[in-house]
Amino acid sequence: MPYVLMKLFEEAPRRFDVWMQLLTFGRLQKIREEIAASAIDSGARVLEIGCGPGTLAGMLARQGVQVTGIDTSAEMLQAARESLDGNQGGGRQVEFKRLSALEIEDSFAKETFDRVIGILVFSELSDDEIDCVFQQCREVLKPGGRLIVVDEVEPRQAVRRWLFRFLRFPLRLVTFLVLQAKDLKTSNWFKKVLYYVIEFPLMLLTFLVVPPASHPLSDLEQRLRAAGLSTTGSKRFLAGTLELQQAERGL
Repeated sequence: MPYVLMKLFEEAPRRFDVWMQLLTFGRLQKIREEIAASAIDSGARVLEIGCGPGTLAGMLARQGVQVTGIDTSAEMLQAARESLDGNQGGGRQVEFKRLSALEIEDSFAKETFDRVIGILVFSELSDDEIDCVFQQCREVLKPGGRLIVVDEVEPRQAVRRWLFRFLRFPLRLVTFLVLQAKDLKTSNWFKKVLYYVIEFPLMLLTFLVVPPASHPLSDLEQRLRAAGLSTTGSKRFLAGTLELQQAERGL
């Protein structure tokens, strides 16, 4: 399942979960529930990277977990705060900050968190950035703490892998063009003509030349080990396109 459409859904933070539920056939929420139900003690400290509208943060907070959620989108964070304010007691357990994944090491002390969780966020980083963030996650985890990664991957089976690539390209193109033209609806007719005559062909060229903003993760287990973490288990969902990987910092 190509998750590039997620970039479109991020334009409407308050409807983000609804669209993601449809895109993942409800699987994403079940994964969140599985993470929330795992052995995270009340009072534990959790860092959620790319917290979005705060759904998982709220679930963890209701279990007594102290959550710090970070995201680069001010709109997402606002939606998350509004959502948590409406939950009884949940808001007191959660702190939201506008930070990128690359700022973790500079923003939090070493050995601060019992868990670090990133759902559909690492695939939006470059390979070098992913390796850097994995290392930063290790630094802020307590000894015995765990990193949980849920993200897009390519299926292992050859036929599914080629079908995945075949579907991903046109969806990525649609996402790119819609995002580029999102302000066009409020423009006058002259600007619209200029867009289709001049800007649209240039955007197509940019799409073909510039590397994609998101990409499926590869060699996930090896990269986690290279960051000094021990992988403890993984699961795949949705025809092998979504992987949940857990890794632990040694004592």
